[in-house]
Amino acid sequence: MEKITGELERHFSDVTRNTTKIVNDSSKLFEAELKRNKRRLGRYRLLVGLLGTFGIVAVINGFEMLITNVAILHTHPLFLFFIGLGILFVTGSLYNRLLK
Repeated sequence: MEKITGELERHFSDVTRNTTKIVNDSSKLFEAELKRNKRRLGRYRLLVGLLGTFGIVAVINGFEMLITNVAILHTHPLFLFFIGLGILFVTGSLYNRLLK
């Protein structure tokens, strides 16, 4: 019984050591990649800002066009308002539950 226990402890010790080495190596690689990406984004700040702004505007414009294509939302904006309030209420409630 002690022999089996010793073998299991040695095996789990090896697994733990290998896992720790993998996590440390991955962390170093991640940090190096993060530094490289920060330098790239710093070089092209204006381009990244303009592309981000374009993306936000495109999403908002697309959503507006989608709403105008749905007849009930286009003709009854109050209905759209209450749907929006409902979505905000639900997401706020989920957020509060996640904080607990």
